[in-house]
Amino acid sequence: MTNLLAIYAAILSTFVFVWNVYRSQPRANVQLVLGVEHRNEQPLFGVYALIQNSSAHTVHIGSIEALYPWRTETLKARLEHMLKYRRLPIHAGWCHSYLVFDDIDTGLPTSIEPGRSHRVFIPDKQIEDMLERAKGRKFKVVVQDELWRNMYSKSFTYDGLREKNSPE
Repeated sequence: MTNLLAIYAAILSTFVFVWNVYRSQPRANVQLVLGVEHRNEQPLFGVYALIQNSSAHTVHIGSIEALYPWRTETLKARLEHMLKYRRLPIHAGWCHSYLVFDDIDTGLPTSIEPGRSHRVFIPDKQIEDMLERAKGRKFKVVVQDELWRNMYSKSFTYDGLREKNSPE
């Protein structure tokens, strides 16, 4: 019976240790949602990039980029990328574009308190300009914290908003 209690205590303490390490890491979630802003009494359609702090610590965000598929990588190129950079080539063939270069006010760098969020509005015009160069109609957003850890949103297929939702 003593041996079983010792095994149980060892497993439980290991679980608690792993849980505490997981909870001590700052984390942020990135989501893309459709949105509208009113500027000069005119509706401006676009997409919000929502950065949500889901950890118990303050997250310090340094930059935000848009990613869009630029070309299709071959299997050989993906393997070379994996060997050269020692990482999975998930975003090989995707073009990175800083939003500040498109005159988008990101409000970064910023610090996000636990349970709080920060949003960046990407207007329809900038998205359409970006997707003209893309191979397809989908894009992602990557947020980088001050320690250079990247957090990616899911792919977002953008069909355009101006033509479909204008009240004409």
